[in-house]
Amino acid sequence: MAKTRFAKWYDAKWGNHSPKARKSAINHIKRTMCNHVREWHDDTVAYGPFRGMKLPAKSWWGSFDRTGKILGTYERQVMDYIAALKIGPQDVFIDIGAADGYFAVGALKGGLFDKVIAFEQAPQGRASLADVAELNGVTLDIRETADATSLDKLVKEHPTGVVLIDIEGAEFQFLDDTVLQILRNHHVIIELHRTNQPEGKAKRAALIDRASAFFDHTSLHQAPIPIGSFPELAQFNDDHRLLAFSENRLDAMEWLTLTPKTSAQ
Repeated sequence: MAKTRFAKWYDAKWGNHSPKARKSAINHIKRTMCNHVREWHDDTVAYGPFRGMKLPAKSWWGSFDRTGKILGTYERQVMDYIAALKIGPQDVFIDIGAADGYFAVGALKGGLFDKVIAFEQAPQGRASLADVAELNGVTLDIRETADATSLDKLVKEHPTGVVLIDIEGAEFQFLDDTVLQILRNHHVIIELHRTNQPEGKAKRAALIDRASAFFDHTSLHQAPIPIGSFPELAQFNDDHRLLAFSENRLDAMEWLTLTPKTSAQ
């Protein structure tokens, strides 16, 4: 098969470079862009629903995605979806797999919720959550393990709210019939990790089938980023700006959103 123009260009540009060298060059650009954005905005989220949130000097979870977090593009479709929900003062935000607290603390700092409960199993993660909450002057309820028992008790105290689940592939097992029934009156957003799961497509279909007893579902997908909309990046070329927003995803991500059915009582 004849090579395309792109393949010929790629061979000419990178043919003599090892994959390790190419990755190193890419990471150098991403690091340069990240450092520029961090200095420009003093490690503070500049745009979007979490505007004004301070990020710690060192990240426990992730590094290059800090550029998108500061510029408000990181998982922006999820932030916008949460912000658009009709949230009442009695609603709670439950973040399962809260990592370094970008959503948990950001939701408090942005005034989207008055009460946020963050579940994180890793001890270092819970310590990071506490540090980021203190840095931003907010009160965060940090807990270790989310399961049917802890969630059942929790929803009795907070019968309505929003649940964000990002547990790196464990979502398919975690969201069994019991947990879905417990959460049936909450809006649920699930980051799906199909590519690191055997039979991920089938597991996704099975999850939707289980959830359909209590919820209607839609999907969120990664949204295009208007790289020309950020004046702080105007001095850089397109390649550098595009790499600045890379979140190191293995493929195009999908978030499953579950909306309670009015009959699911």
